[in-house]
Amino acid sequence: MPEKELKVNDWEDLYLGSKTIKFLGKNKDIPRTYLGDIYFPIEKKMDISQKFIRIGKIKLNDPNDEFWLDIKEVHRTLILGMTRSGKTLIQRRFMDLFHASGFDVVWLTDVSDEVKSSKRELQPKLRPFLHPNDIPAPLQLKVYRPMFFKEFNNDLPSDNEWFKLSYKDLTFGDLIMAFGFDSPNFKNYVDILSLYWNKVNSLEQLKEKIETAKLNPRVKAGILRPVESLIKYDVFGEEKVGDFIADMNNGFVVAFNFKGHEEFGDSSLNTIPQVYASIIQNIIVKSRDKGILKRRILLIIDEASKFLKQRTLMHDSLKSAVNEYAKYGIYIYFSTQTTKDVPDWLIRQCRYIFFPFNVDPETALQILKRAQLYDFHPSWHRDIIARLREMRMRKDGRRQWCVVDMHLKEETVFWNFPPLSAHQESL
Repeated sequence: MPEKELKVNDWEDLYLGSKTIKFLGKNKDIPRTYLGDIYFPIEKKMDISQKFIRIGKIKLNDPNDEFWLDIKEVHRTLILGMTRSGKTLIQRRFMDLFHASGFDVVWLTDVSDEVKSSKRELQPKLRPFLHPNDIPAPLQLKVYRPMFFKEFNNDLPSDNEWFKLSYKDLTFGDLIMAFGFDSPNFKNYVDILSLYWNKVNSLEQLKEKIETAKLNPRVKAGILRPVESLIKYDVFGEEKVGDFIADMNNGFVVAFNFKGHEEFGDSSLNTIPQVYASIIQNIIVKSRDKGILKRRILLIIDEASKFLKQRTLMHDSLKSAVNEYAKYGIYIYFSTQTTKDVPDWLIRQCRYIFFPFNVDPETALQILKRAQLYDFHPSWHRDIIARLREMRMRKDGRRQWCVVDMHLKEETVFWNFPPLSAHQESL
């Protein structure tokens, strides 16, 4: 507790996302944390805007030469970052500042179970690199672990909660993709499922319907095989476990822990992680359409190249929903270590493309060519590549980034600020 009891007028409240930061008016000590409340000197103010977010410094020795990202209009962003580029660090700052600016934030594909560290405020060793007006603060965060991962590891990771989608959350397209029946070879199976899928409330009931139907034994066995696998691994339940929409309305940032998703590659459930992420995304859109979610939304899709391969449900739904997402105020930030499996249409839809200091210039050039298929400017791109070659990392760990604004045809090189919440890796 503070050394002495405080009166009401000793406090000043500042709204930071869903977190009320309390400023201790009489105590001039360094910031400290007590029982989840964060106390700071009253003269320290956090810059909050719904139009721009401060990302970094263009010149380290000039306090006024800052880089602010324009977030007034709905957009998509691609963040390219190889190992040790600081990709996750800059994503964390986006997450913290979008949330501070009044957005709902969903980290849709946390493939390393690392977002949970943001439940703590930024570690002291990284605070010297913050902007003077930044306030280190933990996020009000829920991390969900899909229950089908129990097949590979029954233990619930620390700071996670179990999550399961309800059968009632599925569209027919979701179900077909989950069954692996999304090619013309399975048209007969799809036609049969279309007669029964919306007359039941669970996979168990669907199984009973198929078992009692008068079908060719071979066809019946072909349909029952994936149904039984989904039941065995508890992929979809009659009732959902975890209500992330309610969490978002209560001010939480929500993350989904897909660590180990690559283990499904050789199993009968090889598309389930992608299907799950796509269904979650569709639920968010429906909730915005119905007015259940009222704030603008930032979706972060990490390892996009693994979740957006051709003919995946997420790939198809994102491709067809450009205007719909803009209407609902849904921003999407994709990050990837490689653009090999990222489709051209997605790159062309991105307003911002972020390149790290250690990017291969030839890779960057190919991305820019893909982004401007019919509007390629060789001289402009030569200038960008020249700037990429000059980027570096300092001995203290700070790294340079280059962001290309594809709408304004401008590039900016900057030193990024760290996030407000804790990050597992060094700067």
